[in-house]
Amino acid sequence: MAKKNKGLTRSEIIKLTKLSSGGGLTTMLQELIYCGFITQILSINKTKEDTLYRLMDEYSIFYLKFIEGKVGKNDWVKIDNSITYKTWCGYAFENLCLRHVENIKNSLGISAVLTSDYSWQLKGTINNKGAQIDLVIDRNDNCINLCEAKFYDTEYELTKVYTDQLQHKKAQFLTSTKTKKNIFTTLITANGAVINKYYDSIITNQIKIEDLFN
Repeated sequence: MAKKNKGLTRSEIIKLTKLSSGGGLTTMLQELIYCGFITQILSINKTKEDTLYRLMDEYSIFYLKFIEGKVGKNDWVKIDNSITYKTWCGYAFENLCLRHVENIKNSLGISAVLTSDYSWQLKGTINNKGAQIDLVIDRNDNCINLCEAKFYDTEYELTKVYTDQLQHKKAQFLTSTKTKKNIFTTLITANGAVINKYYDSIITNQIKIEDLFN
């Protein structure tokens, strides 16, 4: 799971670990969930086959990325400047957001609205690029929030490339789900985002890290 940020389905876990599909595996997964090491993320269709199991324990992720199997003394300066570390920061921030979904709803002013929370993924084909959204908040007030977590050590400034990616995800979600609900793209950042023309073209709501703890 540490090698695949989005998580693994039960069938993927069986294939990678060579474990048998039975009560023993179910018990192991349940115990890891109860202890807070992993979380279960439902898919949009809520089928067991598409449910993702995602590693959530912060130290386990850090240990497997930067400590296990490393020989000699680790140089933190080198780690801090590495692409691997920046990727880990982004993944850790996504997990932080997933741990505080209720506070995200409070910040959006929808705590009283009945919602369903799930992930969504569309596998790519030769003719169509895939897309993935880690947190979808499907609301009973005819709206859906597509949540994008973006970690950056200063204010994040949207670019045309990233904006095009968000537009692509939104378009693919609409086409795939055929939903008639209003779609809002919600940006969650560590230090806020710069309001520029790209921001105005796609972002409906902005949530900062402090909102996760209110």
